[in-house]
Amino acid sequence: MKSEQKNLFGGAVNYFQGNRKVYREKLLAPGIYQVELMMLRPGERSYDGETKKTITLSFQTDTGDVVNRTVTSSNSPTSALVALVKGMRANNPPPAAVIADGEQFSNFLSSLIGKKFRAQIEPAENGRFNNLVNIFPVEGV
Repeated sequence: MKSEQKNLFGGAVNYFQGNRKVYREKLLAPGIYQVELMMLRPGERSYDGETKKTITLSFQTDTGDVVNRTVTSSNSPTSALVALVKGMRANNPPPAAVIADGEQFSNFLSSLIGKKFRAQIEPAENGRFNNLVNIFPVEGV
């Protein structure tokens, strides 16, 4: 049996057995949206029996909807997280020394909360969630 209530961003939160929360996003029409980074959530996922740390970046669109992007929490120069941050800060990317230092990179990520960006969003092929395809800074950021 499940019940629903609104989460902080207006989307539904499903409560399943064991108090596990699953955030369900509203599917958006494909397009470019202005988004604001609202929250960073650490987590873990198992890949082929190996547990890796992840980070979920939660964005709120200008329409009030939520889009999440979960990536492995890695500061490797070739990681998806670093590529995402470089896209977010295309005009002013973090220096390599900041990316290489875990604590400085974590502080840099936290400094992005509340900042606005433009994001290309499309529904995933399976139709279950939104896919943040590309992200770039708002003019002047």
